[in-house]
Amino acid sequence: MDLHQLRTFLAVAATGSLSQAARQLHIVQPALSRQMRLLEDEVGSPLFVRHARGMRLTDAGELLSEHARRALRELDQARTEIASLAGEVSGHVVLGMLPSVGGTLAARFTSRLRRECPRVALRVVSGGGGYLLKWLESQEIDLAVVYEPSAPSHLDIRPLLEEPLHLIGPAAAALPASVTMAMLADLPLVLPSAQHALRLLIDRAAAAAGVALSVIVEADSMEMQKELVGAGIGWTVLPAAALGHDPDVVWFSVREIAAPYLVRRLALALPLRPKRPRAVDIAAEILVREVHELVGDNRWPGARLFAAPAAGRKA
Repeated sequence: MDLHQLRTFLAVAATGSLSQAARQLHIVQPALSRQMRLLEDEVGSPLFVRHARGMRLTDAGELLSEHARRALRELDQARTEIASLAGEVSGHVVLGMLPSVGGTLAARFTSRLRRECPRVALRVVSGGGGYLLKWLESQEIDLAVVYEPSAPSHLDIRPLLEEPLHLIGPAAAALPASVTMAMLADLPLVLPSAQHALRLLIDRAAAAAGVALSVIVEADSMEMQKELVGAGIGWTVLPAAALGHDPDVVWFSVREIAAPYLVRRLALALPLRPKRPRAVDIAAEILVREVHELVGDNRWPGARLFAAPAAGRKA
């Protein structure tokens, strides 16, 4: 058992799919299947239960996943500390975040960066996905947590996680336990404008389901969306993390959209540079570690890791 096997195993566990993990790791599926069989032979127990929609961890798999994440986390920590031995890291880092991410991630990441790299000055900016990508390409910011681009870009893209989207309504609304896309056709909706990444995702899902949405207000501000919904004007679609640490806050009723299962995928993006500042690379490593700990500790509502901790790719 080596680090490569553990990272590969965690990628399969995170995606719940051999084919999806193979695409993320850029290897063919038969080779990935063979690696998983060899790992199961080595530990002497099945690690996955296969079913029609993919695969899930067995009890042995859950145990190995916990220890593998811990081992890789310790290794990442050792790398950061060893790098510091060569000279204390200093510099200036500008981080961009989607508004719906900042409440979950910003404070924890900032605290960790200050603790591990006290001489690194940090500036955090918030903006929509389109703006963040433009700022990255113009190198106005150093790194950003964005919607994973669906088309190739001139950026270094590192998948982070996927999280389910929820139908958010007024607190007094009576919602069934399971919400389908078809149910949205009968609701007045408050959604971002057409060019917004979240709106594009929702519109594509609605079109695929043959559903015509009734959007009564377009609001690109997440806070404005929540305010309008809280006032009883309409309904919106957001990840649970956008509502803070408790998705069942008193002002809203919240249900996951289950048919089709609707998710958004987040990634860490950095500009492609011949030589990136050391402070930026270390900040990126710390941010990935923090995201994986939040998800691993169930502090990011409903989120699933979308790739192994050290995985990186250029999209």
